[in-house]
Amino acid sequence: MSLTQDNSKSECGGDSICISNGESSPVNIAASDHSSDNIDIDNDDDKNNNNNSKSIGVPVAYASDDFNSIGRSDNNNWVAFASDDFNSIGRCDSNSINESSDNDVSSSLTAEKRTGEKEKKISSTSDTNVEIVHAFSIVLGEDGKNGNGNEKKVAALPVLPNNENIAFNSNTMISDNANNGNCSSISSDGNDDACTSRNDNRSIKDNTNYNNNSDQSNFDTTNNYKNNNVNDIISSNNINVNSNMNVNTNIRNSNQNMSDDIYPSNNNDVIVDTKIITDPYPSDTYSILALHGPIENPAYFSFGLMVYLFQISFLLLMVLSVVHRRWSSIGDDNPGADILAQFIPANVSPLVRATQIMATLAYTIFADSTIRDVAVGVELFPRIKKATPDDRVGCMVFSSMLRLSQGILAIIVTLFLIVSTSNVIDIILNFTAINYISALDDIGFEVIKWGKYGTKFKDEAERIEKLPLPKCISRNHKVLRYWSTFIPIGVILMACLCSVIFLQESNEFWVTKIYRVQFQDKEQGLQMYNGCYEKNEDVIGGRKVYEGHINNSESAHFEYCTDERQWILFKGSATNACGARENNTEVARSSRTDTFDVLTMFEKTWYSSSNTPLDVYFIEDNDKLHATCPSFIDDGKCDLVLNAFDYQYDGGDCCAATCSGSSCGNGLFKNAFGTNITMGDGFPNCTDPNMVPITIRLDNIFSSAEPQYAETNEFPDGESKFPDVFDNTSTIVEILANRSLLLPYQIDYFTSETIKPLLFIDCDGSNVLSIYVDKSMEKQTETIMVSDGAVCNMTIRNSTSSSHFFGKDPIWYVQYTILHEDKQSVESNSVVISQSFSAEDKYSYFKRIPNCYLDKLSDYIDKSTVYTAVGSDPSAKAIDWLMNDESENSSCENSFLSERYALAVIYYTNSNHSNSSWISKTRQCVWPSITCENEAVVNLNLGSNNLAASIPSEIGLLTSLHTLHLYNNQLNGSIPSEIQHMTSLRLLNMNNNQLNDSIPSQIGLMTSLAEIYLEDNELAGPIPSEIQNMTSLKILVLYNNQLDGSIPSEIGLLTSIVKIKLHENMLIGTIPSDIGLMTLLTELRLRNNELTGPIPAQIGNLTALNHLNLKFNKLTGPIPSEIGRLTSLKILYLESNELTGPIPSEIGRLTSLKTLYLYGNYLTGAIPSEVQALFASTENSVMPSDGPSLLPSFSPTDRPK
Repeated sequence: MSLTQDNSKSECGGDSICISNGESSPVNIAASDHSSDNIDIDNDDDKNNNNNSKSIGVPVAYASDDFNSIGRSDNNNWVAFASDDFNSIGRCDSNSINESSDNDVSSSLTAEKRTGEKEKKISSTSDTNVEIVHAFSIVLGEDGKNGNGNEKKVAALPVLPNNENIAFNSNTMISDNANNGNCSSISSDGNDDACTSRNDNRSIKDNTNYNNNSDQSNFDTTNNYKNNNVNDIISSNNINVNSNMNVNTNIRNSNQNMSDDIYPSNNNDVIVDTKIITDPYPSDTYSILALHGPIENPAYFSFGLMVYLFQISFLLLMVLSVVHRRWSSIGDDNPGADILAQFIPANVSPLVRATQIMATLAYTIFADSTIRDVAVGVELFPRIKKATPDDRVGCMVFSSMLRLSQGILAIIVTLFLIVSTSNVIDIILNFTAINYISALDDIGFEVIKWGKYGTKFKDEAERIEKLPLPKCISRNHKVLRYWSTFIPIGVILMACLCSVIFLQESNEFWVTKIYRVQFQDKEQGLQMYNGCYEKNEDVIGGRKVYEGHINNSESAHFEYCTDERQWILFKGSATNACGARENNTEVARSSRTDTFDVLTMFEKTWYSSSNTPLDVYFIEDNDKLHATCPSFIDDGKCDLVLNAFDYQYDGGDCCAATCSGSSCGNGLFKNAFGTNITMGDGFPNCTDPNMVPITIRLDNIFSSAEPQYAETNEFPDGESKFPDVFDNTSTIVEILANRSLLLPYQIDYFTSETIKPLLFIDCDGSNVLSIYVDKSMEKQTETIMVSDGAVCNMTIRNSTSSSHFFGKDPIWYVQYTILHEDKQSVESNSVVISQSFSAEDKYSYFKRIPNCYLDKLSDYIDKSTVYTAVGSDPSAKAIDWLMNDESENSSCENSFLSERYALAVIYYTNSNHSNSSWISKTRQCVWPSITCENEAVVNLNLGSNNLAASIPSEIGLLTSLHTLHLYNNQLNGSIPSEIQHMTSLRLLNMNNNQLNDSIPSQIGLMTSLAEIYLEDNELAGPIPSEIQNMTSLKILVLYNNQLDGSIPSEIGLLTSIVKIKLHENMLIGTIPSDIGLMTLLTELRLRNNELTGPIPAQIGNLTALNHLNLKFNKLTGPIPSEIGRLTSLKILYLESNELTGPIPSEIGRLTSLKTLYLYGNYLTGAIPSEVQALFASTENSVMPSDGPSLLPSFSPTDRPK
């Protein structure tokens, strides 16, 4: 389409473009060769523009909607175009741009970025729409001047949509109108008086590609325009417009590429500087996430996500440090039970309150970076409907969500820190910390922009920083959107802060309303101030005042003294706590504190008026406290409401062991042994966990009138109590069944009311139970609570008065059982303490075994007989000895109680045969035959002590023992397997006893054992293969027992062993070849067994051997020549076997050999000369001169046995 200007005043018609300049009539650009397809540009929505210019090709100036365009003619010619949000001023001066000018014109084309662009449409009668996307400013000249030194020329050019071509026909001229001040063309003929029209066939063409890069480029006719910096374009000085000039503008969404075809006519230069007028992406790491996904650009995505994770992690840690009670460093002075009370102080000072309010206002008014993150997150959230296929909508949504979540969480953390901080400096520092965390995304972007992560990251940061936002993100009304974001946030923050202030200043919330005070030490004389204290309406320094309950013995108040920063308890009704000491009314004062609720001082130290530390505790406010205020703790009366841990179980008033009043337990029993009773003393409500149970079971209840229990069968007057047909084995039931045989006085005797005996139990000097026993209580149980290890005495009184002629009134006799546990445990596994019958024993003395004894020694104690078998069971007797030991050496707290118990069991096991009493109530480390290290028994020597019983299993409790000597006694039975627990034992000596059974395999667990002496016993069975684990073993002595089986091959693993003595047993099998692995062995004695097979050649590896005794076995085969390698051998006994073959000459190499016995075998051949030479001297004599020869002559039948 060709564009021309219609000079007429009429409306636009035909093929013309009508440009309205804000006046009453439009400016028409008429096409010379066309009669249709009119395009009207109405740029002011309401009016058309006046134009007095001549007929030209292109209007001098035009304005878009809502903006003004002024074109005027003065001494300098201007050409200007304006589009959305911009003003355009065009004027003509003496310097015009035309093709005939010989003057060089230096032109600078500057594209400036603008905000708030509006979408404009060019509409025509044929509904053709053209959208104006961007606008550019063109500035001609340098330093405000053109090439001739005159004023700079400025033009704002609209950039049309892609592939929109504007073609000017041959009549389109570059003209200037000097008559009316409006320049109507981009052409001048140099005339200062008028804008004239001129035709020129020359054209300007320049291929220009606009890219969004930051580098500057100088180029000639084909160049790259950089969108963010000044770009120099080397072009022509004169811009000549051909009559058929075409303008191609191509704008792309991602990089805003622009291509214009301009044809230069000469070599003069035009300098152009361009900038895209649009909002760029924010300079932070969230923009990286908006542009790059995890798959195509994992490095960029990971960096952006890493910054977000750091921010969220910091913020979450700050949240937890505030709201989580266990991890919080905030003081716990808020008595409230709600969630907010867990981390918000009960109150703050006015200075802190003012700082909180100012901080909240400043935070919202001056838009901290956290609020800006929320606003930007909302603003940059993409509109799906306006997105193009090239837009990365998913990344944009992901980035916006992360930005929003970080900003919202930061706002929440900020609120928490404001309301939970009670220090002005801390509030300010918290703001600094939050702002730093929220700015990490900006800092991270700056770091990569500085090139700290390489050039690729740097280039990408610089590209993003200048990259314009896509259309789906761009928004209008930014100010309105910003205000609509931060105002609600500010309102919410202030509302939350005001709510917290209301709760802190309220008299009903977050304040301790009532508490109980209990002074413990009676010697301090402050018990009169015990009781409840309630808040009143007075407030001192933001802190409540508490006055004593009406039922308290003395009137007193708790009040905070601001001057001394202490809570003070003072007597009387005065209200000046700070003057209490001077007025001599002070009772107690707390440690120094600045907290606002008295709750914080409950766990702190309190002092008397004389600055003496007080033994006092406080009971916090709870639902039941009001009901307990009329009662008092530790007054000798059990109050069920106070019978809880918080009140120390009413100060001990509910248990016999802890009650100290004169009326303790009086009349509290209303039901005993399953029977309702009128009165009974005791402590049925004792729930203190420090107490332990004892159960009394009334097995049988008999009347004293029963013939079998009667002291005599006659009344005092000599009359018989029952007819002769009955005897002492008869029962009252049987006698009354035959009333016809009874006399009236006999019936009266057997039917008279039986007296109820008094049953009472005293433990540790305090009465625990006191009731009267009735027949209905038979087979019933009652549990009482006593202190652990209590010493008790149970009594049933049988005495009655004589109220009838027949003597004493009948009374109930009781058979009862005392049990160790409560009723439930008794039913499943009863532990009997004692059994008694009141007709025979009036008193029953017993002591409850402490639970710690049973817990620590449970593996060694038979609970079923621990009380009753004291006379026969050593373990029960040892427990009884410990219980009766009043020294602290037998207390449960003694770390070596188990050792003391084990030694006591060993003693009582053999006490009838021991030479002396070697235990006492002194500590065990001073007992004879015992050595200790660090209070632990390490050496026990009971050798030759006349012990004549078995070794008790409790010996395994001596886990620190290093040496154990039990030799030369009469110990019998087996070696207990519990010795496996003696893992520190190094020497075990039990020789010369009567021990039988097998060696326990658990001995292999004693890996520290170095020496074993078990000879001269009656041990049977095989040598356990587990011996291989005893790698520290050096000496193994097991001779003169009844051991059978073969020598385990695992014995070869004892590479540290030096001596092995297994002779005089019943061992069978071969000598294992693994014996050659014990290269440190010096002595090997296997004589007098039933060993068979050859002597292993590996015996030659025992080069340290000096004594080898294999005689009196059934060994066969030749003497191995390897025996000649035993150069340290001094004694060699091989006689009385079944060895065959010659004597190896290698024996002659045994230069250290002193004794050699080979007789009693089937050896053949002569004695080697090497052997003869070895014994040539008297020093190496084989045996005494009167002994047998080296090779005596005998037949197989008369071989020595």
